[in-house]
Amino acid sequence: MREHRRNPLALAANGAEQSPLIKAAPAPGNNGLRVSWLDDQPGQFYLQTANQRDSIDLSSYVDNGGALVFDAVLHAPPPDDTAKIAVHCQYPCVAELPATSLFGGLPVEKQAAVKIPLSCFVSAGLDPRKVNTPFVVYSQRRMDVTFANVCIETGAADDADATSCTELR
Repeated sequence: MREHRRNPLALAANGAEQSPLIKAAPAPGNNGLRVSWLDDQPGQFYLQTANQRDSIDLSSYVDNGGALVFDAVLHAPPPDDTAKIAVHCQYPCVAELPATSLFGGLPVEKQAAVKIPLSCFVSAGLDPRKVNTPFVVYSQRRMDVTFANVCIETGAADDADATSCTELR
């Protein structure tokens, strides 16, 4: 079994801003953050470097089978073709993937581990040397998911339970 190296992405207590279209609150037992898209209007939830001009170099993670890894509990799935997951690098660099089937395929009210190979984002245009927003979830309509344990992990792209890039196209 391959040893995994993790780069955890922390939720800063003072780094949150909420729009009236999204509600974000600690999940019961402080086990993640429950994010609810409340209306049929677009909104996004993201984790970003403290200074958006700063960036992190994820090249070594890409070169070593790295993946964006997180736990998710689906409470309400997104409707048809309305959700995306992305990793952003310094503007105008962005890598966005369809995620309606990803989130819609999760078991309802049960925690599931999600692993998305960083190579999927690189194929979609990510410059892994200039990442400043390593986790973005966007929906155009109602959706309700609890996110926890968000990290970038080496070797996870090679795990049998990793999502293939073709599943996100």
